[in-house]
Amino acid sequence: MADPVPVIPLQYATAETRGRRVSAVFVACVAGGWLACGATWLLIWLWDIKVVLVAGPLIFAAGLAGLAGGLRARAAWLLAAGTAHCSVCALFVALVNLLDWGPHQAREPFLLMGAAYCVLALPLTIMTVRRSGVGRRT
Repeated sequence: MADPVPVIPLQYATAETRGRRVSAVFVACVAGGWLACGATWLLIWLWDIKVVLVAGPLIFAAGLAGLAGGLRARAAWLLAAGTAHCSVCALFVALVNLLDWGPHQAREPFLLMGAAYCVLALPLTIMTVRRSGVGRRT
C-alpha cells in the first residue's frame, strides 16, 4: 500500500476576525447619540423646542454611524442602537409633518416621547458599550 499524501490542515474552527472588530468610533457615536438625546430633552424642557432643528440631524447622523458600524462588524446590538436613533428622529419628523404641529403644539409631545425614548434606549446603549469590548485590555 502507498504512503498517504500529506495535506494542508484547513482549520475550519477558527473564524476570520478581520473586519469583525467593532470600532470605537461607531460605539462612541451611538453613546454620543444617546447623550445628545438626553441633552436635547433637557434643553427643550428648559429653553426652547427649536433646539431640535440642530440636535435632530446630529442624533440621526449618530444613528447612521451606528448602523454602518453594526453592518460592518455584524454586531446586531450596535445595529439596533443605530436603528433606534434614526427611527426616533424619523418618527418626530413624521409627526410634525403629518399632524402639522407648530413649535407650541410639539413641545409637550416631544418632551413625553423624548423622555420615554431616553429611558428605553439607555439599556440598549449600555449593552452596546459593554458588548463592544472597546477599551478592554486582553
